[in-house]
Amino acid sequence: MNWAIMNKALILALLLCTSSWAEMISSDLLAHKNNNGYTWTLTSRLGDVIALAESSFGKRDTSWTILGVEFSSDGPPQLWFPGSYDNRHDIIIQLTKSSATNSIQSFFQLAHEVIHILSPSGGNDNVTVFEEGLSSHFSVRYVESRIPVRLKPNECFKNSKYLLAYHMIQDIYTKYPDADERIRSLRLKNNNSFSSNLSKELIKEVFPKIDETNARELAAIFCTWEPVKGIQPSPSP
Repeated sequence: MNWAIMNKALILALLLCTSSWAEMISSDLLAHKNNNGYTWTLTSRLGDVIALAESSFGKRDTSWTILGVEFSSDGPPQLWFPGSYDNRHDIIIQLTKSSATNSIQSFFQLAHEVIHILSPSGGNDNVTVFEEGLSSHFSVRYVESRIPVRLKPNECFKNSKYLLAYHMIQDIYTKYPDADERIRSLRLKNNNSFSSNLSKELIKEVFPKIDETNARELAAIFCTWEPVKGIQPSPSP
């Protein structure tokens, strides 16, 4: 895949959207015919994000069907499980309304949510700090590797809990060049999940350089997490 050509096509598509209607939406919502078939939309982009996530952290749980991507009129980016009322394993990735006119923002949000679809919670609020931190890491990683553009995490994560979780995972990548492989191992040992019953003991087993306090924080449930005052990534040895 020639990313330089694809990115030039993206920029060209943005410049060619001259009608008042087209200027209101991201070019990534409209497929334009080209010599290779069609330009990428969020749907084709989703396939690329999933492929990169799976190659890094292991195959997703295919008992869940990904229905696609949509934009929510309000609220944050999230997964929606529309078939849960009759036990269907369906997933929709919801992005924010503002990302419909901002390609980088939509890619960033899409990459974050894709980590959550590897081992879906089914709507349960049991996502760990580890998983949210990894999702945040991957969103930055995807945009910077595929667009490419340099992001400033302090500006990307307005919520201080997401920013702290991001830095805690970045700390793992700093300490372990083979972090992807270790994260895959952790997921396999934890029943193919980053969240369900993840323990600080398992985190310490896979990442022995991480101190006890950080391991406990990473295993906490994100939605109820109250970070220990003054916690920060472990000092390098």
